[in-house]
Amino acid sequence: MAKRSFTVEALRELCELHVTQAEVAAYFGVSEKLVSRRLEEVEYREAFEEGRANGKRSLRRWQMDAARSGDRVMLIWLGKQLLGQREPEQRLVETSTVSYREMPEVDRRRRLEELMSRREAGVGETVADRKRAAAAGREVVRGQAALQLKGQG
Repeated sequence: MAKRSFTVEALRELCELHVTQAEVAAYFGVSEKLVSRRLEEVEYREAFEEGRANGKRSLRRWQMDAARSGDRVMLIWLGKQLLGQREPEQRLVETSTVSYREMPEVDRRRRLEELMSRREAGVGETVADRKRAAAAGREVVRGQAALQLKGQG
């Protein structure tokens, strides 16, 4: 295979792919030491940097084109990168090994009130919170029904 000519223009074009100095050396069939020496020369250094800048610009254009064509993943990614958007924070939810049935009535009511106040405040409610509130509420209702049945008997 014929050796490629290590010119400023060829370097600029190659660097659009964000190649490393080792890859530049392999492409042109020269030593890495020669590449390093050439990059000390202003015109080669500028070609190296300009090529990388052109590559970034092209990549950004393709990303924007993908986003414009409706690529949801690209839209989300660009929103995060360019607009500072982020995923909502996920909270760790502490779970109790004690079921609501095993809790004293006072604790069930307290937990239900806590969950209801969080819901009203709109603070960090999760699906798990809603399930716990429903379970606590069911147990409170069951307890009240049991008391009513005892009172009738």
